[in-house]
Amino acid sequence: MEQRRDGYVNQPDYSGLQVAPQDTAPEVDHSYSIPQVVFDNNQKVVYALAPLEPYKDAADAPQVIGVVEDPTPPTEDRRPWWRLKRWIIAIVVIVLIIVGAVVGAVIATRPDDNPTTSPASNTNTNSTQRSACRDIVCPQILASAALDAWTSSPTLLLFVRGIDNSIWYTSAAASSLAPSWPTSQRWQSLASGSPFLSQPSALTWGNGTRASVFALNDPNHMVRTAKFVDPSKIPEWELIGGPVSSVVSTCAVNGTRPDLWTSSGEAVAHNYGFGPGYDNAWNVQSQTGWPIDLSFGVKISSRPGVLCRSSPSVHDLVVYGEDGAVRHMQYSETAGWTPSTNRGGKFLGEPVVVEVNGERLDFFGIGEDKRMYHFTWTKDGGYTLLEDVGGSFQSVPSVAVTGRGSRLDVLALGANDHLQHRVLQGSRWASEWEDLGVFGNSAPLLVNMTRTEPEKVGVFVIGAAGEVNQTTWTASSDLSWKNLIWKGMGGSMTTEFYRN
Repeated sequence: MEQRRDGYVNQPDYSGLQVAPQDTAPEVDHSYSIPQVVFDNNQKVVYALAPLEPYKDAADAPQVIGVVEDPTPPTEDRRPWWRLKRWIIAIVVIVLIIVGAVVGAVIATRPDDNPTTSPASNTNTNSTQRSACRDIVCPQILASAALDAWTSSPTLLLFVRGIDNSIWYTSAAASSLAPSWPTSQRWQSLASGSPFLSQPSALTWGNGTRASVFALNDPNHMVRTAKFVDPSKIPEWELIGGPVSSVVSTCAVNGTRPDLWTSSGEAVAHNYGFGPGYDNAWNVQSQTGWPIDLSFGVKISSRPGVLCRSSPSVHDLVVYGEDGAVRHMQYSETAGWTPSTNRGGKFLGEPVVVEVNGERLDFFGIGEDKRMYHFTWTKDGGYTLLEDVGGSFQSVPSVAVTGRGSRLDVLALGANDHLQHRVLQGSRWASEWEDLGVFGNSAPLLVNMTRTEPEKVGVFVIGAAGEVNQTTWTASSDLSWKNLIWKGMGGSMTTEFYRN
């Protein structure tokens, strides 16, 4: 310290020191992606987002449990022995801390084949973390279907496109308990049809005995499908037709016939399977393989949202026009196709429609202001007004219907890169959006896994390093999902997607 002329010593100035706030949320392994926009030869927009290498904090240093004293006795001209002992202890402690930190860092970077984490440990508090969906509205890029779907023990199939542009899948047997996803050879590649340009879509049909996956084959935008009858056998891809302009949307008429829909220009094109067993025959009546065109009278800017409701042969098509407005068209055996109905709004991404029961459907979409909007249609009451559900989102939602249509759980990726959850019971919403604190690199996917009580809903999302993360919710009266336990399923999945 500097001595002043008046004999006093200048004291250090501590007035500028501040106490740094401590974030109580634990951190976990996360990385971030830098979005890049590239165009293919056909000027279709592809958002390429390559995940970076994950970074993990070092483990806590081990505690010092002892020191070694200096056996050399002090001499008269040395400092007092107790001062030397204090310095020795300090040096030993510092060395042990450094060694412990290095060892901890090495251990922390070793991969975990099957990590189990609580919701809090998925919370991202690192400002450098960045979701692949930042500043855009990500469409759905995960898909699922089931075999033996109408039995008490269905087999669930999950599909996603890998960084090698192959379609990958995994399967698990569901029961009254949560499904057990295999830990070895978890993901298998359907490589014979590669490379694929689009994310997959999937469908259960044939009274629950068939499960098919669909994707656009690069570079000609042709639709191909692979059909599962036995989940232990990898099927071959077959060509349906094309070229088409959007990812295929699917539904099964009365649970039996597979129907496919894709948008092109002002029309939605329709194809369907038929024949004994619906195994190998497709209704291909034109050179493109898409015999029916339904015009909306405006250029379509989205993949169609499709329902084949349980009411006999009732279809619903929902699309976004180039003006951003949501439009609805409906088919019944008695009235045929109705004219397109404009429900207004200005939307981004793609529409999401769910069947609550045979006489009700619900629409969910993300507006230009990134808020979520919703309307209901019922057979007796028609349309409700388009309502603002709030929030701020960067993915399309996914919706699970439980309690025989009495409860809808809505999940989407929020503007803070965390999954946001809210419940709609009847016509009443929970008071606010619930931040689950779980980082997402994609739109989440909700899957109704069991048809018997207790109902189980699977929740899936792509994580920071391209892995798939999963949890299961058991239907209850609890409005919160914050206590769900998340597990990693591995994989190296792309966050790129195809859109109109």
